[in-house]
Amino acid sequence: MNLSDIDQNFKIPEVVHREDLEWIDVRDSRFSIHGLYHPRKEGPFCRMHPLAAAKVSQGVSLLNRHTAGGRIRFATDSPYIAIRVLMHVEPPMPHMTLCCQAGFDLYRRDEQGQYRHERTFVPPVRMTDGYEYITDVSGKNTEYMFHLPLYNGIEKLYIGIQKGASLRQGQPYRHLRPIIFYGSSITQGGCASRPGNAYEALLSRELDTDFINLGFSGNAYGEPAMAEYLGSLDMSVFVCDYDHNAPNPEHLQNTHRNFYEIFRNRQPEPPILFLSRPDFDNSPDCPRRREIILQTLEWAKQQGDQRVYFVDGAKMFGKKDRDACTVDRCHPTDLGFWRMAQEIGPILSSLLK
Repeated sequence: MNLSDIDQNFKIPEVVHREDLEWIDVRDSRFSIHGLYHPRKEGPFCRMHPLAAAKVSQGVSLLNRHTAGGRIRFATDSPYIAIRVLMHVEPPMPHMTLCCQAGFDLYRRDEQGQYRHERTFVPPVRMTDGYEYITDVSGKNTEYMFHLPLYNGIEKLYIGIQKGASLRQGQPYRHLRPIIFYGSSITQGGCASRPGNAYEALLSRELDTDFINLGFSGNAYGEPAMAEYLGSLDMSVFVCDYDHNAPNPEHLQNTHRNFYEIFRNRQPEPPILFLSRPDFDNSPDCPRRREIILQTLEWAKQQGDQRVYFVDGAKMFGKKDRDACTVDRCHPTDLGFWRMAQEIGPILSSLLK
């Protein structure tokens, strides 16, 4: 017997039934789409130019279709909001919630302009190619935002509202030029319990800034092709965090400064924020890795670049209950991501000013 058979609070609607419901493709101009590459084009959503991803590696090309960091913003007075998603369903991972992999986080904008969590659209366990979900909302003219799944790819996405309800784009971000995050599975969002709890999402809502998540789980090696691509993007700040995917300190030593140089030659202006790995207690080579990143920082300053900064991963999880900050001695829990955001946020706030 399934738990949902005896506790209706765990029951997930796999098909939405409303006679007055209208499905609208999110590519409609009344939605604003963020964190995705040319999202109005037909076909699967992706995070970077597909040809550029293919030049980096096969892994990056495949993970490019995961919608980590993707957001849909809109305003409506519909009394309910629904989704219908067609997606490439990845196998469940033992250390990650299905909500993180394939869920949608709905937020509403309050009177102070802050987005507050409204509901997580929870995927059914046995889905094969997508699902539908619906929730009642206030029915007042309200701005909403969906954070998209972190570890699944979306082929098609429709948002359902009541027929005749108003629909328009929400207010733009205060900071329109996005922060670009590049890094490992931690950057991609593993293992937040749901998409809105990844540290970039927390920072974006707090700072009212757009962002692009270019975290590639197990596939961020600081490749020159990736540095070239990142250098072609418009941005406010670049956050570089691929320490975790460097196979060893030697690889980091051989790539880190070169990665910086390639990027800086293409992008001389944006501040660069280097991060070292936050699970500092769990690997004996962490101090050496941190030292390599600091060497790049100091070398850059010696060359006259005063727009480089560093956040020490050893401090990100704080001092108390550090063992509660990861699920597997590596990937952060929601607590771990929140503490990362608390450490990184003040620096990004000052750089955005």
